[in-house]
Amino acid sequence: MYKLSGSPKLPPRVAVVCLVNGETRKGSELVAACLQDHQRAVVIGERTFGQGIVRRIFQLKDGVGAMKLPVATYFRPNGKPMNRFPDSQDSDDWGVSPDAGFEVALTDDELKDYEKDRASRDALTGEATPKTGLQDSQLEKALEFLRERLK
Repeated sequence: MYKLSGSPKLPPRVAVVCLVNGETRKGSELVAACLQDHQRAVVIGERTFGQGIVRRIFQLKDGVGAMKLPVATYFRPNGKPMNRFPDSQDSDDWGVSPDAGFEVALTDDELKDYEKDRASRDALTGEATPKTGLQDSQLEKALEFLRERLK
């Protein structure tokens, strides 16, 4: 287990909001879990993907190929698992869920817009404006929640 030490780089008086959805995974999912478990941010959006497995590539003998095998798994600071296994249920503990009252599900159209935007940025074919599905009132609610927490 690794534990960080030292002073935080972002002062505690600075409000933090973390946006997640079903495509949030790996490092960004771990950061969201840490921020949430340490009550350092309000997490808004949808439950994350649940990818908490560390894989490593092992070269096969005589260089004839390679195998990618799981070698470790991540857990949240609170001890709960990050990884969603194939037989995991929605009711099981895995990934990162938004804070209570801050669930924002994308509509089918918003999901299509997101996927199109993401594809355009991945392919470096042009600029796009991401659509979050968040209303101004929800962002205000999150900021007010953080202000109260920081008092």
